Amino acid sequence: MMKRSIAEIPLRRRVGGWCVTTLVLFMALLFTRLLFFTPSQQPDAARCVAVAHETTVSEPNLARVLSKAIQFRTISYDDGMRDGADQFLGLHRLLRTEFPKVHQHLQHETVANFSLLYRWEGSDPSLRPYLLASHLDVVPTPTETLSAWDVDPFSGELRDGFVYGRGTIDDKCGVIALLAACEDLLTQGFHPQRTIYLAFGHDEEIGGKGALAIVNLLQKRDIRLEFVLDEGLPIMTEGMPGISVPVALIGVSEKGAVSIELEVETPPGHSSMPPSEGAIGILAKAVRALEENPFPSSLEGVAGHLFEVLAPEMSFPWNLLFANRDLLSPLILWGMERQPTQAAFVRTTTALTVFQSGEKNNVIPSRATAVVNHRLVPGDSIAQVLERDRRIINDPRVHIRLLEGWEPSKVTCHHASGYKLIEYTN
Repeated sequence: MMKRSIAEIPLRRRVGGWCVTTLVLFMALLFTRLLFFTPSQQPDAARCVAVAHETTVSEPNLARVLSKAIQFRTISYDDGMRDGADQFLGLHRLLRTEFPKVHQHLQHETVANFSLLYRWEGSDPSLRPYLLASHLDVVPTPTETLSAWDVDPFSGELRDGFVYGRGTIDDKCGVIALLAACEDLLTQGFHPQRTIYLAFGHDEEIGGKGALAIVNLLQKRDIRLEFVLDEGLPIMTEGMPGISVPVALIGVSEKGAVSIELEVETPPGHSSMPPSEGAIGILAKAVRALEENPFPSSLEGVAGHLFEVLAPEMSFPWNLLFANRDLLSPLILWGMERQPTQAAFVRTTTALTVFQSGEKNNVIPSRATAVVNHRLVPGDSIAQVLERDRRIINDPRVHIRLLEGWEPSKVTCHHASGYKLIEYTN
């Protein structure tokens, strides 16, 4: 048996004692900072503006109208509309039929053929108007995904108190809800003090030329808005760490987006005499490199303010972590990065959306392409994303081409009047 020196044991004990003492002091620091952490930042209920409970809106009727709206195949494909104008025009007719008071009392017009713009004149022209936006179009439903649907995505089926179909969440629900609210207020004789615009684009899912036409029209008329409230964010009932109650999120910015195409070209060949590397293999390594090297996460900026407001509402141990996020941010981010919903809040994301190559099982293709879609957090730029992708792929055989993209929006100050109006509405 190996003998230990007499001096060795006390030294180990001293080191162990130092470690325990350091850990105790560190934990004491964490709990002390939690004790003196910022109190709840939720609005004072006494200052909130209560929304009238009296309403003429019938939920079954609202569901019926949404169901009908879903049945119009107002699909935006990357190469435009394939189902013809009749689907959009049919949806327009439905809105006129179901919301007669809106179309009687509000100024309304069609912009860029299929987008809709409404103006509800306020009583005080000195106040800048605000604009509420949603969109009429939906994304396609690929044939290979139909088996994952419980119902026909354009059936608008009513089942167990829910409406099923493409557009129930993104974003015909917003169109119907806004018009129903206006119809209800008109029925009650309400007249706004501030002018209100409603704007419904017809091609939001492919970039929003309709919305751009509305912007240009308002600029031409010298209309300056107080704020714009877009389709925005949901009331989340899960997915927020340490919070079990619903969280109503107010969007203060929008991520940018960029789609890039990766292309590899090699000499064609036959499967009986394969090369050491083909176009598919080279491209597969490139996209794998992007997946294995996600963008760095951060609790600064918009995400930082979000969790600053949420932290006092969190349960233990999340409140302890976020009360000390300047010290424990690596640990917090490590946990958040493992949940796609949470990870999207704290970093620019990478999604591989298209991979194409080959036509026959015995022919080695000479070309392979993939499309990568990034969603950029405020602070990142398209140029930075492209440069980073090139650096990570690091293979001159992979050609990178920008397909489309737009930069992240500016960040709205959470002290702005529009934010406060929403925050203090109960």
